[in-house]
Amino acid sequence: MDILLIKTFPLSLNEWNKVGIIDRELELFKSISTDEKFNYTIGTFGDLSDLKYSEKTKPIKIIPFFQGFLSVKSPFLKYIYSFFLPIIYKKNFKEFKIIQSNQFWGSWILILSKLILRKKIIIRQGFDFFDFLLKKKSNIIIVFLIRLYSKFIYNYSDFIIVTTNRSKINISKLFKINTNKIKVIPNFIDVRKFYPMNEIKKTNKILCVGRLTEQKNYELLFKSLIGSNYEVDIIGHGNPKSYYSIIKSNNLKVNFLGNISNQELPKIYNSYNIYILCSLYEGHPKSLLEAMSCGVNCIGTNVEGIADLYENKNFNLVDLNSKSLRSKIDYIMQKESSIDLDASKYIEKNFSINEIKKKYLSFYSQIK
Repeated sequence: MDILLIKTFPLSLNEWNKVGIIDRELELFKSISTDEKFNYTIGTFGDLSDLKYSEKTKPIKIIPFFQGFLSVKSPFLKYIYSFFLPIIYKKNFKEFKIIQSNQFWGSWILILSKLILRKKIIIRQGFDFFDFLLKKKSNIIIVFLIRLYSKFIYNYSDFIIVTTNRSKINISKLFKINTNKIKVIPNFIDVRKFYPMNEIKKTNKILCVGRLTEQKNYELLFKSLIGSNYEVDIIGHGNPKSYYSIIKSNNLKVNFLGNISNQELPKIYNSYNIYILCSLYEGHPKSLLEAMSCGVNCIGTNVEGIADLYENKNFNLVDLNSKSLRSKIDYIMQKESSIDLDASKYIEKNFSINEIKKKYLSFYSQIK
């Protein structure tokens, strides 16, 4: 079965590489491709320079949609051009039995492929795009338009892949979609890389991994640390300037480390005794799963996406306030450094790349 995987619009492989996630994003699909029944090709929104990653992506092939003289810098022109991809690359698209999105944004290309070329399409999304839009309290006109767009996309798709049961229920109820076409396949963790490393000495600093955005709610963490000597290391892209005021006025010890390659993260997780994810909401938070897989003592806020993972109770769940968070930080810091092996085993059993691969293979085998 030949499958065309469409990247999130308008990202290129170069951009994945810059933020250090190219290996992580392709690992599962490379693993599935070892089964001779399935062959992936990835369609990227980069130019010919994306082909330099051909060795890294093997056995997955690459089609850079913005190659040659068609390479453009303007986001608007890229957006307009993307609507013509099923026509411009008609010959290529015809070779595939299935066209699948890697995330929700860019799914209009799949719909056009279905209408023009009669292809089966799978809308895959790592988080509930419309639900996140509502939680960000976006402009009411944008919300209305995206709701119409989402309804259209979900109705015309052959299948929808989501990472949580909550997303499945939300989409089914809000957009009146038959649950039979919605498949829950969680995010995966490569437990061959993310596992407890007993030989690594742990620091008593706090680790956070995530973009510097309002959703990640770092201000809650900073407020909880006022009056303490705790030090925080934050890995993730974004502009830290908006946090300088609260950090400086309260003499907090915060280090913004920027992007770090996913390949380096296993040793980094293992260097810390405590990991915190204090988001306002999440989908299926991969950084929390990675930290748990490494046996780190984890704290997460009691919000959608994080609380959904608490069924195993292998991390600490706290209320969305600084007092509750500080109390749990103090408790863990006062304990002797330890590794949470139960959390690591839970991730291996439920979210390892082999387990998620089985779910995809079973799903694909049912498509006629």
